Amino acid sequence: MTSQREIIVCGQLTLDLIPDLSKVPLSNLQIPGSFSPAGALKFSAGGCVGNTSIALHYLGANVRLMACVGDDMLGTLTRQIIRSHSAQLEAGLRIKHGETSPYTIVLSPSNIDRMFLHSAGLNQSFGINDVSFDAILPGSIFHFGYPTVLPHLYADEGIELSIIMRRAKEKGAVAAMDLAMPDIFSHGIDWRLLLHSVLPHVDIFIPSLEEIVYMLRREAFDDLQRGQNIDDGFLISLLDEFIECGVAIAGVKLGEGGMILKLAEQQRIRALGFPDTQFAGKVIYQPAFEVIANGTTGAGDSAYAAFLYALANNFDFEAAARFACAAGAWCVEAPDSAAGLPDAKTIQMRIASGWQTRPPLF
Repeated sequence: MTSQREIIVCGQLTLDLIPDLSKVPLSNLQIPGSFSPAGALKFSAGGCVGNTSIALHYLGANVRLMACVGDDMLGTLTRQIIRSHSAQLEAGLRIKHGETSPYTIVLSPSNIDRMFLHSAGLNQSFGINDVSFDAILPGSIFHFGYPTVLPHLYADEGIELSIIMRRAKEKGAVAAMDLAMPDIFSHGIDWRLLLHSVLPHVDIFIPSLEEIVYMLRREAFDDLQRGQNIDDGFLISLLDEFIECGVAIAGVKLGEGGMILKLAEQQRIRALGFPDTQFAGKVIYQPAFEVIANGTTGAGDSAYAAFLYALANNFDFEAAARFACAAGAWCVEAPDSAAGLPDAKTIQMRIASGWQTRPPLF
């Protein structure tokens, strides 16, 4: 199926290197000079652009990407991986000569959460000159990913990021944005000020819970890390803040808790060209679907990709949230993250067959 709207995924792309450390205890990694036999090394195109564009491709979307790689070996490998999924996606890559390609080493020893070693490479300077505005068509969805790990764009209270999102909207696109967890050891960045500067130029904003609590509710972040439950009132206060800034479709990805959305007023939704306005001003909560987890890499990006796919194909907002959570769950279940997604029809058939959801959070 080809979506009615083109979806452009722009921003952070990285090469993920994932050694199999399932049989390596953490203690082994803390002993100088120790030798630990690892399993196979997997390569994948990661970051928001890698995960989201590949997920959209397998869902059946009309998708293009805008991202940069260097002309080094890492860049060549990144291009080969993307080409293995879609030559059309690879065509959106800009090759920067003499620059270093970004990479991320994902360390996941037994029984602990993942750790990441990341080199931003040329993403250190990713900015407005790396966005092909002439290629943004009226009615398309322009999705910008992970400005929180693109230093040039979170500098100066996000002024350049604001310009990128504003110019995309001026081209007639629906502007969407996603975040990654910022460097918690960085100092001097007022994330609230940055978001309040950028969100007036964003139509769809559905970050993950952990990062948005860190950025906007810092006092609650430590409680969240200790496993304290978050209630619906807390989440709705976040959604209201997004909408007050100008967002039309506000949400939070809740991982195994599902997804919560709130829509702006009817006129704002209709201005984006979405025919479904029955949920204008309302909250939608969708629990996650039951699966046996194989890994969480790319699940949030897959869920966001599925939500954008659903809107591009005129799903109503409740169905879009359901489809997004189903795609995220499928990604958690699949061994190959976003690349393991089937086409949209297969996911819809599984939902229709009675796929059980997890107990709701509230």
